[in-house]
Amino acid sequence: MADLKFVKPGAGLTSVPLPNGDTVTADGLAVANTLFVRRRLKDGDLVEAKRPAATKTTTAEKD
Repeated sequence: MADLKFVKPGAGLTSVPLPNGDTVTADGLAVANTLFVRRRLKDGDLVEAKRPAATKTTTAEKD
């Protein structure tokens, strides 16, 4: 499995397109640590971010 990084657009940007057609939005996206991503990180177009905490989903119990 490829090394993944969770990234968001840098300051002043609302989205960053990726070569595979995906778009990194303000919500962030886990992406492969490719040369393209490393360049965007170095340029400031993308910034590493913390992954959002997983939310628990509960279902109503039936009586």
